[in-house]
Amino acid sequence: MRAPYTVWFPGEAGGILVVVNDWQDRAALAATLVALHREEPVTRIHLLATREPPTPYARRHLRSLDVMRVLRESAAADVAPLGTLLDRAGVPHQRHVKVGPWIETIVDVASEHGCRRILVGDNRASLAKNLLLRHDRALLQGHVARTGLLCRVICRDESTPANAVRHEAAT
Repeated sequence: MRAPYTVWFPGEAGGILVVVNDWQDRAALAATLVALHREEPVTRIHLLATREPPTPYARRHLRSLDVMRVLRESAAADVAPLGTLLDRAGVPHQRHVKVGPWIETIVDVASEHGCRRILVGDNRASLAKNLLLRHDRALLQGHVARTGLLCRVICRDESTPANAVRHEAAT
């Protein structure tokens, strides 16, 4: 486990790590990121899709496949649609694809790129998917708190400062 540390970010700098998966409403997430870019044009946007590595037992049965390549390609397929929407809107971003334990990988990438926020999208059209995404966000919040990383795990409604104020006032 990594020791806690303090990082200073100038007010206009920092980044947001967007955890991407196929449960999210990509169009709504893209609209949120476009609004974020308009409100905070200097914020760096990082899109991340992760895949869990297979167990040793599964690897033994998948020897004929390049499992890591398959996992990276699968994660890249999750990032591509959202990245394309952001490209069309002219929003600069970086795409990341990682294979590893998902919570630790997300925290490592957020730390590596100086992200002050981690955005986990939602899917308001599907109650089940939305509940699973909220559960993931809660697990991620707990892990971030334990590691001491100076980063907020947020939902789509809190992604811009104006929305965050409205969200905090409503709760």
